[in-house]
Amino acid sequence: MRHHSEPIIGNWYDVKSFNECFTVVDYDDHDYVEIQYLDGELDRIDSDTWDALNPEEIPEPEDATAPYGVVHDQDVVELLKEIEDQDDIEGHIRHVDSDEEEWT
Repeated sequence: MRHHSEPIIGNWYDVKSFNECFTVVDYDDHDYVEIQYLDGELDRIDSDTWDALNPEEIPEPEDATAPYGVVHDQDVVELLKEIEDQDDIEGHIRHVDSDEEEWT
């Protein structure tokens, strides 16, 4: 893998002294680099520390979306069925519609 001295937002990196890999989410080249670890935790390091760490760019990990609770299609279908099964859902919708006022 290549070494970058300047962080690239969205790229993944590994540093031997860190316990897990991370992605860059924001940076100011004269001040800080904001990173997010694979577990979702955010951290901010100063630009001098970034340079000293010599991070290695790596491919995006397979489980990179794990901390965001990926929703599967079947979960959406089940949720929609639950909503559809509610007896008085139409009454609520009609009530909301009838309360609408014209904006002037």
